[in-house]
Amino acid sequence: TTYSRTKVVALTPAAVGETGDLILDEVGRVKNFREVWEAVRPIIASNPRFRCMLTTTPPPDDTHYSFELLAPPIGAEFPPNPKGNWYRSELGVHVLRIDAWDAFADGVPLYDDDTGEAISPDVARARDHDKDAWDRNYGVRFVLGGSAAVGLMQLDAARRRGVDRCRLVVVESEEDFRSGLD
Repeated sequence: TTYSRTKVVALTPAAVGETGDLILDEVGRVKNFREVWEAVRPIIASNPRFRCMLTTTPPPDDTHYSFELLAPPIGAEFPPNPKGNWYRSELGVHVLRIDAWDAFADGVPLYDDDTGEAISPDVARARDHDKDAWDRNYGVRFVLGGSAAVGLMQLDAARRRGVDRCRLVVVESEEDFRSGLD
């Protein structure tokens, strides 16, 4: 006999202690997702056969942890592909990205709200009044919201320019502070 046991658990830090494969849905909308992720990672690490699948569209807030966890490398390009596009995020997560153009290439159109006619992603985006929301939800784009003190592009440029010329110092003591000043 074969059977399956599925337990649905709310995505809260109280999920600590649950074991097995995990499917975390719409993580870009989960409040305190960083704490949830911290709570569920030991579950996956406790058995090499356990797997974790995250599903989401990019969050509307670029300070949400799923943005940091899942955003593609800066400058990544994703040509339409009926099978989607794989990439590895800057934090090392393998991501299968399927946007409206990928779906369209696979024969799955979008539909006009009024007429029900099949339309292309380009037409759908042109008709939508909230381009940022469309870009996140259909274009699967991680839209920067400007909430950071320093922009992501500037940080990435500084990081790239500093290779072999800069040093990171984590200051946890007076000695670390002096080392940083040097």
